[in-house]
Amino acid sequence: MKEIKLNIPITPNSNGFNDKFIIQGSESYPQHELMIMNRKGQKVYQSKNYNNDWDADNFEEGVYFYILRLGSGEEQFEENGTLSIYRNRKN
Repeated sequence: MKEIKLNIPITPNSNGFNDKFIIQGSESYPQHELMIMNRKGQKVYQSKNYNNDWDADNFEEGVYFYILRLGSGEEQFEENGTLSIYRNRKN
C-alpha cells in the first residue's frame, strides 16, 4: 500500500499555502473517489479521480467531513476524517 498524505486545514486566501485540499499520493490509485460532507451530513462535493483542485470556494468556514475511497486491484481501502476551512478575517 502506498502512502497517502492529506493537507488539512484549508485556508483559501490565495496565498499559495493550504489553498486547496491536497491528497498526495492519490495518483498511485487509478480508481479513487472523494466525498466531502457538511456538519449536517449533506454531501457538498464529490469527485472521482480527484485532481487536488477543491479550493472550498463559496463554502463557509467550519468543519467538514471527508471520505476518500482508494482502490487498485485487490488493494482497496477507505480513509475518512475532518477538515477545517479558515478564512482571513479583517480586524
